[in-house]
Amino acid sequence: MISTILVALLALSACAGCGSGTSISSSSDVPSNPSLSESSVVSEVSVESSKAESSEESSKAESEIKSSTESLTKVESSDESSDTESNYEENSTLNQQSKLPTKINNNYLFNLKHGKLMSAIDPNNDGKTLVIKAKIKPSYSNKTTISQNYFNVADIIKNQGANSFETIDYWAVADMTDGSEEKVVSFTLDSYTIQNIYDGNIVDNLIGEYATDLWVHQSLR
Repeated sequence: MISTILVALLALSACAGCGSGTSISSSSDVPSNPSLSESSVVSEVSVESSKAESSEESSKAESEIKSSTESLTKVESSDESSDTESNYEENSTLNQQSKLPTKINNNYLFNLKHGKLMSAIDPNNDGKTLVIKAKIKPSYSNKTTISQNYFNVADIIKNQGANSFETIDYWAVADMTDGSEEKVVSFTLDSYTIQNIYDGNIVDNLIGEYATDLWVHQSLR
């Protein structure tokens, strides 16, 4: 009887040990889950950090590319501006060089603001001397009759290419009261005066003050 009781007690003790082992094993498995969870969180944080760094580097690279592009655009724009200015200067020079009087049979075809052009020739045929002969009509005063010749020569110098000559000899004729035709005005312009007229440094109606060999008919004095 006693031995039966002892056997039963031993069996109970053994079962209790088995239960305790199971419990320990189960309790040892529980902490493993938090460990795995922490590893996952760290991994996720690392991934997010890498993404953020990659995004920041990408933005920085884009910013540098944009800055480089803007600088390159400015340089190209500057080059284009320089090319445009250069082309403009070249075209201006070509225009000045090509702005020459029309010439037919050694006679230049100018349009006079006052009177009629009789002839405009280069006697030496070297492009240095221009001799102009005009026929004018009397104006409302002697002074304006004389001045209209200054306006004629100023216009062909400024607008019709006569500034290319080194010397201009101008003379004008008019019909007299007796029906005859006589010279009424003549003068000569040198290269310095021609250039100053072209540049606008000499007022048109004051050209006579800068001309050489100025001659005026006695009826207009």
